[in-house]
Amino acid sequence: MRKTYHVVVLFTVFLMMGTNAAQAQQVDYKFHTVFIYNFTKYIKWPETSVGNEFVIGVLGNSGITEHLKKMAESKSVSGKPIVVKTFNSPAEVAHCHMLFLPESKSKELAALRTQLANQPTLIISEKDGLGKEGSDINFIVNNGRWNFEINQASTDLRNLKISGELTKFAHKIYTKI
Repeated sequence: MRKTYHVVVLFTVFLMMGTNAAQAQQVDYKFHTVFIYNFTKYIKWPETSVGNEFVIGVLGNSGITEHLKKMAESKSVSGKPIVVKTFNSPAEVAHCHMLFLPESKSKELAALRTQLANQPTLIISEKDGLGKEGSDINFIVNNGRWNFEINQASTDLRNLKISGELTKFAHKIYTKI
């Protein structure tokens, strides 16, 4: 029953993606935040990454940070409080379950992949092309609608297990980096 509920919630969120192209071009960080929270329900992190809190990092200054902090006030992941941290550079990034890479920092993807090579950190980005380049989940606009793509090869390298329920909704799944 609980799995069915989560699938229905996720499907409803995807139906909400039906914005027109002009709206989709403006980043709606409330929308991104809902997706990011829902991703936590469909991704399994290795037991070694489990701690007392669930950490979501943001690289640099981004409009999403305040939305994530507001969400963290009322939500949890597997009973653990959500903590949102901001990092100024890829070298500072450590001990995150998820890391949001805003478009303004998209050139840092290669450095982040190197920094996080042996860590089970899900990298989420928002610039066309980054899914193919190794971002684990990348928000895109497709036919005027928000969607996302998954790089399965990248998530496999970090031992992150993505549910088939989530991959069903991905616009594209990359199997190479």
